[in-house]
Amino acid sequence: MRAEGRGLGGKLIRAALDASREQRLDVRPYCPFVHEWIGKHPEYTARLWCPSISRVGSDC
Repeated sequence: MRAEGRGLGGKLIRAALDASREQRLDVRPYCPFVHEWIGKHPEYTARLWCPSISRVGSDC
């Protein structure tokens, strides 16, 4: 069974980021997929360890 293109990665990321928000934890998106996903969903940048990291090519 292939999961690609079914939105499962996005659901996992959303659940993890929602949990981090509830626990008031900051997030460091080292995974390129997570980094790109957050860039497409700016409502999740508030919990980032470094909010500018959501922009492609930026680092803290």
